[in-house]
Amino acid sequence: MKADVSPVFAAQANLFLGAWERDIFLSNPVVHIDKVHHWIRYIDDVFFVWEGTVEQLHQFISTLNGNELNIKLTFTYGGKINFLDLDICVSSQGLIETDVYRKPTATNTLLHTSSSHRQSTIDGIPIGQHLRVKRICSTQEKYDHQASDLYHRFRDWGYSHSQIRRGYKRACQKSRNKRLYQTTSKKKDTQFLFIHIYMDLSLNYVTDHYAFLCENCLEDNFLNSWTSLAYASLRRIFIFYISNNIVTSH
Repeated sequence: MKADVSPVFAAQANLFLGAWERDIFLSNPVVHIDKVHHWIRYIDDVFFVWEGTVEQLHQFISTLNGNELNIKLTFTYGGKINFLDLDICVSSQGLIETDVYRKPTATNTLLHTSSSHRQSTIDGIPIGQHLRVKRICSTQEKYDHQASDLYHRFRDWGYSHSQIRRGYKRACQKSRNKRLYQTTSKKKDTQFLFIHIYMDLSLNYVTDHYAFLCENCLEDNFLNSWTSLAYASLRRIFIFYISNNIVTSH
């Protein structure tokens, strides 16, 4: 799946393949499904650990391709494969090692320093990119190799040596093990976010009479922490509701 596809299309593809996935595992299990030890899917890219023979793997894929939904899978297997931005291999010691994977046709998509973004945003990009590489690379040697590649790509786009070096040092100070796990953010006070259709003037009535609303709704504990008002297009509101399972189709 390309990174620049429409979010609506990606959501539709995810729902479509999710239904297919549920069918092959639960509703109508396919042959050799018990040989799948671990299954991970990101939209239309799948990674799984196979515990059967190569012949059984080919039978399994052939069975998956014999569906009525016109879904056709291509696959690779062995001691080294690529999944999304990961280069995954098994070392001589039998350990899984990971590195950054970039397609041979990949271009320099980093944000250029001539962009009109705030300077703090531009300064933060080398830090974020180095932290991402630090999380992906399983050894310091792999990290240093990818950091060298990052350095040249950043320099091509106008970043200074000090900006890049700051990102490299920040990542070196962080533990990779902690980067691998999602951190729990500090619990914030519950906040009611009022989202209204973009540029609809009716929202002005809400802002003009906000104090009155608070006085009359505090007893119901409804607006006791309501401090955020936002505009959004209908399409974005729809995507937000669907992605958060707030509404479902019937």
